[in-house]
Amino acid sequence: MLTELDRQKLRELDIKDVAERLGIEVRQRGNSPCFNTLAHANGDRHPSLSFDGKTNKFKCFACGVSGDTIDLVAKVDNLEYVDAYKRLADLMGITLEQGERRQDRASRSRTVQEVKASTYQPIRLNGFFEYDPLPYTEVYQAFYDACEPPSNELKAWWHGRGLSDELLAKAGWRTITPRTWRKIEKMYDEPTLLASGLKTQNNGQIRQVFWGSYNIAIPFYNGTVETVVGNDPKQVLLVRARSLEKREHAPKYLAPIGTSPTLYGYELVWAWACDYPNYKHPLIITESETDALACRELSLRKYGNEGYAVALCGGGKNEHSPIVRELVKIVALESDKTKVKVKVCVDADETGEHFFTTIGNALYQAGIPADNIEAFKPWAKLNLKDMGDYLKYIDKRSKTREDAVRLKE
Repeated sequence: MLTELDRQKLRELDIKDVAERLGIEVRQRGNSPCFNTLAHANGDRHPSLSFDGKTNKFKCFACGVSGDTIDLVAKVDNLEYVDAYKRLADLMGITLEQGERRQDRASRSRTVQEVKASTYQPIRLNGFFEYDPLPYTEVYQAFYDACEPPSNELKAWWHGRGLSDELLAKAGWRTITPRTWRKIEKMYDEPTLLASGLKTQNNGQIRQVFWGSYNIAIPFYNGTVETVVGNDPKQVLLVRARSLEKREHAPKYLAPIGTSPTLYGYELVWAWACDYPNYKHPLIITESETDALACRELSLRKYGNEGYAVALCGGGKNEHSPIVRELVKIVALESDKTKVKVKVCVDADETGEHFFTTIGNALYQAGIPADNIEAFKPWAKLNLKDMGDYLKYIDKRSKTREDAVRLKE
């Protein structure tokens, strides 16, 4: 039995995020190809599937299929509504309250605190502040190990963003090739790959989640003593894939189906917490992997080490989402919170301001003084967009100076 809170929570999920998890191509501009293949005998040649972010609903203007997040799951996977709720929860990594039957629930009074607590997902960090292994961490580790060294395409993109080979080695980005899939398919059977989210099934067809241009593997590492001191290779918790192509009609990143957002750069947060209060650098919190990498590159150039930068990947972040609560738990672990210094790296847009407000409020509620929470935006005075543009600006300015010196000589 689902509670009304369960239903509301699932219906409020971002319709575009849900669609992407279902394997539907979501275009940033214009309509998307409709998933309802039975109604489009010759294919949806003129994409007609629309997603409305304001109403959080979808509609195909050709075949008429429409609805909310639950309707989308039910129609894509051909499920009854009760099963669609459960499927959506599994797809997005949400734990449902699964309440009592109405007659039983009516006899049990519930406090506001109980209701509030039941709407929040549990955090996934254990007593040692390490991530509890995900159900298929072993599969993700094996998949990452099967990936190839960075391709020339990845290196060119990496250098184009002003990032160094040293940081590439530390970050561990690799390339997904057909050989990667051949290796992993020999190690694990299809049901396991489907359960892990590395493959997905739609209308009876099974396909790889990381496909086509999504050929860059991004490892999400755990934080352990062995990782920090370098005795053992870094432990991979999760792998996301990225496309390096600039396509307005497709997301940049893909994650295994059914996985929840995980802290990127967690091994650095873990090291920062272990070094407390002797650390020389503040913790930097960013919105994306690339922003975190730009911050790490700046630290390498200035201090000779990559510093401490973490990214809260994925949409729908608020003060009570697990990924924010996980980070706050680490940051606020010390009794003397007046010493904690945090910088929140934001972009020059409305999303960036919302991100700073969300993280700032969460840290303040955890006891971090407001004066110790700073918006980190060195690009602001230069009228740039984000940390990536700032890094490019520094590189361009350095090259100009070098050219000027050479001319003088």
